[in-house]
Amino acid sequence: MTTQRIIVGVDGSVGARTALEWAVDECRLRACTLLVVHARERDPNAGGPVLLGYDAAAESLLTEHAAAASARRSSVPVTTLLSGGLPAETLIELSVDAELVVVGTRGSNGFTSTMLGSVSNRTAGHAHCPVAVVPQRLPALRVPDGERDVVVGVSGGRSGRLALEFARHEAQLRGARLQSVEGGTEPVEALLRAAEGAQLLVLGCHHSDDQWGSRLGPVPTSILHRSPCPVVAVSEVPERPNEPLQWSEAGRR
Repeated sequence: MTTQRIIVGVDGSVGARTALEWAVDECRLRACTLLVVHARERDPNAGGPVLLGYDAAAESLLTEHAAAASARRSSVPVTTLLSGGLPAETLIELSVDAELVVVGTRGSNGFTSTMLGSVSNRTAGHAHCPVAVVPQRLPALRVPDGERDVVVGVSGGRSGRLALEFARHEAQLRGARLQSVEGGTEPVEALLRAAEGAQLLVLGCHHSDDQWGSRLGPVPTSILHRSPCPVVAVSEVPERPNEPLQWSEAGRR
């Protein structure tokens, strides 16, 4: 059974903070809890003091982000998780038991704002639930949310149908109009035009079975690089595993 929670990955970057704020707003809208996750594979050759120092910094980062989420939406329950695993793999594993995973487009490793961070790309291609990719800076719009569309890219196949179902639900939830954009000869540009001023852009994506690859498809990949609004990648995924999550180096509270 899926837990009614939204997961957001944070790393201390500006993009992650924007993703956090968007995620806690979504929790209020959907009546979900928020799980704030910080994950980074530890250097096995590092000594004890280094690990202890990293733990203290990571715990401080999580505490700060959890406090920011609670300050923004005090009614939303917030929990945190510190993992010693790789960021993308941690989020993918946690997505088995989530309604939505939220990531930013730019991490703390210096990606430019026009590039999709590797964690975002990998998570979107492998997660077991829809993944929202939030731009580093969202435009400041004075238009009420109810007057801003939810846009969906119309495509064939099961992932396209799932994206349409997701977008319909989102539009109803937000009291917004649903705008469908057909593929055509220049789908990327048409979708980006429609995304200007939109609340959300929903796309059907390929789910990657390749452990190391992420084949989202050419249109979603281009959109995730350039969209001015949050993009939700929806894909057909394998059945969720029944075994519990395993954590070798994780702290949860």
